[in-house]
Amino acid sequence: MPTKFINEYSEVLTQALSATSTYIYISNVSSNFPVQGGLRTYLTLVRADGSAMEMVEAYSQSTSNGYIRANRGHDGTTATTFSVGDKIECRVTAAGLENHVSQISYFSLVGRPNIPNY
Repeated sequence: MPTKFINEYSEVLTQALSATSTYIYISNVSSNFPVQGGLRTYLTLVRADGSAMEMVEAYSQSTSNGYIRANRGHDGTTATTFSVGDKIECRVTAAGLENHVSQISYFSLVGRPNIPNY
């Protein structure tokens, strides 16, 4: 699955997040958020006090309902709880880089697919 990175992306959680929820409600879900058309992005949930962080793989969004959907506990982290006011950010992660490198290797063999805005 193609991966997209976002420079300086940071949003605030608008609803508390349980350790099992895959819906992450945030302050702004833009229509150009890069999980459309099969793209995915790796994001990091961060508690406001810095006491915990978790990597997630975002795979869909709803601009009208203000959430993104994500696979939780990626890249060796464990899904945990987060509160209103905690953040979700785009940071460089090992999983994101590994996925990107594997895409480059694959595309060099079969050619670049037609992926919009990539």
